[in-house]
Amino acid sequence: MLALVAATSASAQNQRASTVEEVVVTGSFIRGTPEDAALPVDVISSEELQKQGSPTMVEMIKSLTASSGVLGESNQFTSGRGQASEGAGSVNLRGLGPTRTLVLLNGHRLAADDTNALPMSAIGRVEVLKDGAASTYGSDAIGGVVNFITRKNFTGVEVSADYRAIDGSDGDYSASITAGKAWDRFDVLVSAGYQFRADLPIVERDWAMREFHENPEATWSTGSSPMSFIPVGATFTPVGARRADVGCAVLGGVVTADGLCRSQPLVWDNIVDKTRSAQIYGEFNADLTDTLRFHAEAMYAYTETPSVNTTPSYTTSRPISQTVLPAGFTNVSTWATPAPDQPPGSNFFYVPITNPGFAAYCAANPTQCPAPTAGAVIQLAQWRPFLTGGNPLFGNKESILYRERRNLRLSASLQGETPKLGFLGEAGWDLNTTYGRYESERYGYDAVTGRLQLALRGLGGPACPWQNPANAGNAAAGCFYLNPFSNSISGHPILGLQNPGFNPALENTNKDLLAWFFTRADEQFTVQEVIETNLVFNGQSDLTLPGGQVGWAVGFQWLRTMYNTDPDPLSSNVETPCPDTPITGSTTCFPTPTSPFVFLGNLNPQDLSRDSYAGFVELNAPITDNLNLVLAARYEDFGDQGGTTFNPKASVRWQALGWLAFRGSVGTTFRAPPLTSLAPDTGVTLQNVLGTFRPVEVTGNPELEPETAFTYSVGAILDIGNFRATIDYWDFKLEKLLTTEPLQAVLNVAFPTGTGVCDLSDPFIAQHFTFSGPCSAANVASVKLSQINGPDTTTSGIDVLATLDLPDVMGGNLQLGSSLSYILDYTVNELVISGVTFAPETDAVGFANFGNSLAYPLPEWKAEAYAEFTRDRHNLRWTVRYIDGYIDQRTAQFTSTAANTQVSPTPTVPANAVTYSGRKIEAYIQHDLAYRVELPWDTTATFTVQNVFDRDPSFARTELNYDALTSNPLGRTFKLGVRKRF
Repeated sequence: MLALVAATSASAQNQRASTVEEVVVTGSFIRGTPEDAALPVDVISSEELQKQGSPTMVEMIKSLTASSGVLGESNQFTSGRGQASEGAGSVNLRGLGPTRTLVLLNGHRLAADDTNALPMSAIGRVEVLKDGAASTYGSDAIGGVVNFITRKNFTGVEVSADYRAIDGSDGDYSASITAGKAWDRFDVLVSAGYQFRADLPIVERDWAMREFHENPEATWSTGSSPMSFIPVGATFTPVGARRADVGCAVLGGVVTADGLCRSQPLVWDNIVDKTRSAQIYGEFNADLTDTLRFHAEAMYAYTETPSVNTTPSYTTSRPISQTVLPAGFTNVSTWATPAPDQPPGSNFFYVPITNPGFAAYCAANPTQCPAPTAGAVIQLAQWRPFLTGGNPLFGNKESILYRERRNLRLSASLQGETPKLGFLGEAGWDLNTTYGRYESERYGYDAVTGRLQLALRGLGGPACPWQNPANAGNAAAGCFYLNPFSNSISGHPILGLQNPGFNPALENTNKDLLAWFFTRADEQFTVQEVIETNLVFNGQSDLTLPGGQVGWAVGFQWLRTMYNTDPDPLSSNVETPCPDTPITGSTTCFPTPTSPFVFLGNLNPQDLSRDSYAGFVELNAPITDNLNLVLAARYEDFGDQGGTTFNPKASVRWQALGWLAFRGSVGTTFRAPPLTSLAPDTGVTLQNVLGTFRPVEVTGNPELEPETAFTYSVGAILDIGNFRATIDYWDFKLEKLLTTEPLQAVLNVAFPTGTGVCDLSDPFIAQHFTFSGPCSAANVASVKLSQINGPDTTTSGIDVLATLDLPDVMGGNLQLGSSLSYILDYTVNELVISGVTFAPETDAVGFANFGNSLAYPLPEWKAEAYAEFTRDRHNLRWTVRYIDGYIDQRTAQFTSTAANTQVSPTPTVPANAVTYSGRKIEAYIQHDLAYRVELPWDTTATFTVQNVFDRDPSFARTELNYDALTSNPLGRTFKLGVRKRF
C-alpha cells in the first residue's frame, strides 16, 4: 500500500535549503518543495515495503492502483507489449502504456525503462508522480513519472535474504548486502543484490489447462503436428479432400468441422520463466568546500532468462520458393502472389510418396491415400515440423528463447553556489551528466523454409547435392528425409499420451539433418544508449510576496539517445535478404527482403541517434501564507526527428483550513516518436489471428509526428487528527497517439464476421494480409501492420488514498489504510486511415481491449485496503487487493464457426455448440498477510503469505487462460525473509 505523507506547512516552501545538500523532489527543480505540494506525488518508503513483506518489483508495480496493464510473470504472448522482452518489467500509469510513464533513478533517465534492472536493495523510497511532467522532464512523461531514489546517510552493513515457496516450482529467492560509511566531508554507499525466479510450467496450474471447447484461443493452433494434408496425383492435382492425420486426436489434438487438426502449443510453455538477476550500485558524495559538493554514482545490472519455454517449433507461414520444389509443381491454385522482385513461391509444402514416412502412413491408412496418390501437399499455417512429440533436437522437449540484458549507468554532478544575482538572490547550481547503456542479446530457433522443403523431398542435409532429385534419400550422398506424419511420433511427453501408430524406424532422429533446417533465428545484439547533461540554477529571489520569497529554477538540457542493433547474418535482411539465400546464395530479391524462416522475421542492422536540446524555467510564488502557485515551462527541439515543442504547466495549492488543502495543476505534455518507430523496418510478433497463431509484421513509419497531451487535475488534502487522505480528479487528452494499427480493428474491417472470402485486389487487403491460398479468412498466412499516429484519446478518473491511525489498541497501534483508482472515462476517437474506418469511437473502460493497441486492459476499479497492527517488536499487516471485473470486447472469439466446432475426439459439449465462457472476466480479490518481528542482534524476520485463500486468476479467453497483464497466476505462496544490521 502506498504511504500517504502527512501534510506539511505551506511555510516550509519558503525555507531555503542548503544549496550544497542533494535534494531530489519528483516533479520540481526548486529545492524545498514538500512531497504533498500541488502535484499528486505518492511516496513508498523502503520501510513501507518491508512491512508488506518486501514484494518483488513486479508485485510492487502491480499493486499501484493507478497502474494498469503491467508486464509480469510471462511476456511471451503480450504481443506489442513486452513480447521478446521476457524478464523485463515496466510501469503503466493510467493504462496509457509503459512508454508514456517515465522511469527515473535519482531524478535522471535510464537507457531503457526496465524496472527489473534497478538495485532494489539500494532504494530508499519510490516517488510516483501521477501527472504529466513534460515541463520538467521532457518527452515520455505523459502518464507520469516513477522516480526510484537511493538511500541516503546510510552507515553500517545490512544483509538480507528471502525464499518464497511456490507450488509447482522450485521457488524464488534473493539476497543482498548494503554497506555505507560517512566521514566528516564525504560518504560512500555500496549495495549488491541477486534474485532468482524458478520457472513455473503452465501444466502445474489446472485453471490454465483448458479444453478446446472451453477456450479455442488457448493456442489451439491449426499449425499442428500431426497436421492436415491433401493427397495429390503425379501431376500435383488433388485426388481427395483435405484430411487430418489419424494421429491428431491420439496425441491430444482435436479435429474441427473445417477438417483441420488443432494441437495446443501452450502445454510446452511456462507461466513464469526462469530468470537470474544481479545488480550492484555504488555512490560517493564529497563536500569539496563548504559550498561545493561532488556526487557520483554507478550501477551495473545483469538479467538472464536462459530458457524461455516456447513451442517445439513455429507454424509455417511463408511461401516456399520454386527453387526447392519439384519440376512441374505449378498448379496455379498452390501459388502465392509474390512481390514484383520475389521469385515465385508456393503456399504448399510437397511430400512425395517416396518419403518413407508417407509411404508407411498410406500403407497403414489406405483410406487416407486414395488412388492414384503420388504425394501430399500441406498448406501453410496448417503444419509445423514439431509439436506434440516435442523437438528431437532438445530431447523431445520444448524449444527455447534466450534473453540476456546488461544495464550500465554512470552519473556525476557538481553542485555549488553563485554570488548574489541581483534580485534573483543567491542561487544554487547543479551540473550533472548521466550515461546509460542497455545491452540485450536474444535468439530463438526456427525452421528455414527452403531447407525444410528439401528435407521433405529427401534432399535434406548440409552435404546433400540437392540439385539432383535422384539423390533423394541417398544417405551415402548425405541426403535424408524428414517424416512429417504421426508415425514418427512416439507420444506426447507432456500429456503422457502414447501413439499406437508409432514406428521407431520412421522417427526423426538424424540430429545433423534437424540442426541443418532448424537453427538459431531472430538472433541479435542490441545497444540502447542515453547521455543526459543538465545545468540547473535555483534559489530564492529577493522578490517577496505576502507568503514569502519567490523561488525559481532555470535550466538547460542536452539529451542524446542512440540505438544500434546487429543481427546475426542468417537473421539479417542485408546478408540474408531472400528465401533462397541459405539455399543458393541468391540475393536477387532487393528491395523487398523476405525472411528465410517459416515464422520469425529478419531485421535490418540499425544505427540510429537523435539529439534534443531543451531549456526550462520554474517559479514558485507563495501568494499568501495559505496559497502557493508554481509555474513551469519547457522548450525542446528534436530537429527533424520530432520537431520542436513548448510545454507550459501551472499548479496551485491552497491551504483553505488548518485541516483542509486544495491542489490542482494544468499543462501540456508530449512524446517524441521513438527512434525505432521512425525507422522503416519490420518486426515480427506472435499473435492470435482469427483463432490461430500467425506472424504479425509491424513496420516503422518515418512520417510519424509527436503525440501531445493536455492534462489537468484537481484534488484535496485532508489532515484531521489521526486521519489523513487525498482525493484527486485527473484528466488526460492525447492527440496524434503514437501507436500501431490495432490488429483487431484490421481484422474487423477485412472479415466483419470473423470468416468469409475477400478480394486480393482490394488495396486494404493487399496492404495488410498475405494468404496461403485463395483470399479468405481461413487462409490468412500473416498480417502486416504499420506504426501510425492514431486517434485522439481522452481518459479521466479519481484517485483516493487514506490512512487512519488508532493508538492504544490492545497495547499497540492500529493503522487502517486504503488506496483506490476509479477510471471514469477512456474514450478512443474514431480511427480513420486513408478513408478507411478501422474502428468507431469507443470507451475502453471496463474492457479487456485484447488485440487493441490503443488501450490496455482497463478494469473500472482497482483498490487496496489494509489493516496494520504494531506492538513492541511485532508488526502484522493484512492487505486486501481488488480488481473490478471487465469485458472481453471481441466478437469473433465468441461466434460459433467450423473453426471452433470440435468433431473429434467427441467433445464434452454437443458437436455444434461452443461454450461462450470468458466474455466477462470476473472481479478478482486477493488477501495477503505479512508478519514482521524485530529479533535480537539487530535482526528482523518477515513471514508473508500471499493470496491467503489461494484464489485462481479470473478466466479470460487468452493464450494463457488469464490476463497476464493484470492478474496474479502464482496461487498461494509462502515467503520467509531475514534482514541483519551490523
